[in-house]
Amino acid sequence: RDTRENGFTELFGRAGPGTWQTRYSRDTGGANRVTDYHWQTRRDGFAALIGHQLISGQALLSSFDLTGAQLAWSNQPERLLTPLGDRRLVEDSVSPIRNFRGQGPPGGIAELRINGRVLERQRIRLDGEFEFLDVEIPAGFVDIRVDLFKPFALSAPVNSLDFSTRASQRLLPAGATRLFAAVGLEGNPLDDRVEDRDAAGLVNLRQAVGENLTLEAAAQSSEDGDQTALGLVMGLSHLGVASLSAAHNNGATATLATLDGDWRHAFWRVSLRDRDAGFRPNIDKDERDYFTEVGLRNWPLWEVSLIARERFGPGTDVNFIKPAARLRPFQGLTLQSRPDSQGDYVHDLNWRINRDNQLRARQD
Repeated sequence: RDTRENGFTELFGRAGPGTWQTRYSRDTGGANRVTDYHWQTRRDGFAALIGHQLISGQALLSSFDLTGAQLAWSNQPERLLTPLGDRRLVEDSVSPIRNFRGQGPPGGIAELRINGRVLERQRIRLDGEFEFLDVEIPAGFVDIRVDLFKPFALSAPVNSLDFSTRASQRLLPAGATRLFAAVGLEGNPLDDRVEDRDAAGLVNLRQAVGENLTLEAAAQSSEDGDQTALGLVMGLSHLGVASLSAAHNNGATATLATLDGDWRHAFWRVSLRDRDAGFRPNIDKDERDYFTEVGLRNWPLWEVSLIARERFGPGTDVNFIKPAARLRPFQGLTLQSRPDSQGDYVHDLNWRINRDNQLRARQD
């Protein structure tokens, strides 16, 4: 497993009409990095940032380090722009770059799992806060969870927080418009691990047409090429919410179609992603990642589903159809068994014996 365990120090404060921050980190390999340093401000429907960040124009497009200026505007800023002092001007739940924050046992461990696989661990601060920053998430449906462990009790988590993506999270409020743009130099002059390159930039426009249709257009230019993307998100009543996106780069195309919904006791999630060879630099193979889950639930008593996944391209090919289940046979006892992105099962048992005693076990 490729698991990141990092230590970091952050500084932040106010400066004039805005706020500033910087982040110093040191990973297990001994590398020192200065990243995410910037000054930002807000005024009416505008937000601006000057400095360094890892950014991307759309879920199908590549991410890159940019040192320069960012600008965001919305006619509904209280809902579509972040407040002053946040790390980003806009925070999309389905962005390819995500931050995950929450509360856990002080001094314990927060473990980030993507599609059942551990990506990163960190020590929870003494005030109970944890935060995973600049996590790159693949396009489509992704099962994202943060497991929380008490100090010196790493055999089983005491809680699990769900940050999974949903197509419904991309629907804007009726009549809403949001524009996000950035320009500067690709790279980070304060980080030797990131090569400085030429000018780069991006623009992303999202427009709601009524309550059940949101349109999106994006373009960006970086070392990976001149990329464009178009997309839409549609509310389909009882069928759920569907999204369609297509992107173009280096003469190749990437597409993504998703659908998620529920009706009465039934639920379904579908994510179909394809990339032509050459869409991503140095990848000369076609890529596919298809995921489908259909099931029935009567929670908090039971939930059963069937999960199918087909993936090929760089790395390990996967093709499986397997059942998953979550049961609560009586108050306080929860059993769960679910395949991860490789098709390997993860089994969980959580038994709250009484108010002061709890038993948790996991096998993966």
